Amino acid sequence: MKEVSIRELHQHTGKLVRQAQKEPIVVTDRGQQIAVLKSITGEESLGKPFPKRKLSSLPKVRVDSTIYISEERDLK
Repeated sequence: MKEVSIRELHQHTGKLVRQAQKEPIVVTDRGQQIAVLKSITGEESLGKPFPKRKLSSLPKVRVDSTIYISEERDLK
């Protein structure tokens, strides 16, 4: 595994990220290993599925919420 300092990572980020696709790269801070750059697998690139919600369990609102959102936005 290749080791690079934070400074090297800062100076050559693009090059090192592309190299990390082929082999993991260890990032060091004053000689201490602090992180690893590595390529992600197909499983890691997929996010968790959005949880399904029961609409019947949500609170009932009789007005359009866009009114409240607009008022909040206008105050900023």
